[in-house]
Amino acid sequence: MRALLWVVTLFGIAVGIAVLAQAQQGIVQFVFPSVRVELAFSLFVLLLLLFGIVFGTLVRWVRAALSLPRRVSAHRQTVAERRARSELDAALRAYFENRWSRAERHAAKAIDNASTGVLAQIVAARAAQAQRQYARAEDYLDRATGASGDERWMGQLARAEMLLQRKRSAEAMPLLQNLRKRAPTHSGALRLEIQAQLNAGRWRDVLRLADQAAKHGALDPASLAQYRETATVGALSEGADAAT
Repeated sequence: MRALLWVVTLFGIAVGIAVLAQAQQGIVQFVFPSVRVELAFSLFVLLLLLFGIVFGTLVRWVRAALSLPRRVSAHRQTVAERRARSELDAALRAYFENRWSRAERHAAKAIDNASTGVLAQIVAARAAQAQRQYARAEDYLDRATGASGDERWMGQLARAEMLLQRKRSAEAMPLLQNLRKRAPTHSGALRLEIQAQLNAGRWRDVLRLADQAAKHGALDPASLAQYRETATVGALSEGADAAT
């Protein structure tokens, strides 16, 4: 399309010069100390137009050459992001198919890309933990929790959940309490903290957190009722044991 516009433009210019040449028989003189150059006005206009076209083309070429490193870098970054997202997609698909080793392998290939890094680290950590490779899982989580903003939050939440899965409620508790301070109504964090308090047998804290969740509408009524029932039964049993 651009080439067609150039052809039409040049054709129009040629027609204009031809008409001008017939209507204008003047000359243009360039006088130098020892030389005088005379050109027909139509030829001068044609040369001026040709100079403009050549100059504009050279400017475009120079700009293209100067921007080439930036465009190459942007292209490489785009290709790298596309590959990383493809690896992450494969990792998620393998993870939900319970193919832990394959999920970890694909996720590890997407870790070094900024657009997929934290999510890939969390997927790799979960896959490693599913294989009982706890040291590798911790390494992935250390990188994920070293991020900033929402990505750091995501890494801390994943670490807390994975600690609970390994029955390490005492280590998960500080993380969950910190997350609750930042987002008091986050249903996932509240659910995990209630589970941690249940595991620790802190029935009063379970009831307090259940009331907080009910106040903010963070959890569904059925889950809240179950948590309250478990905490109440636990508290009564604990009180009966203390009485005897």
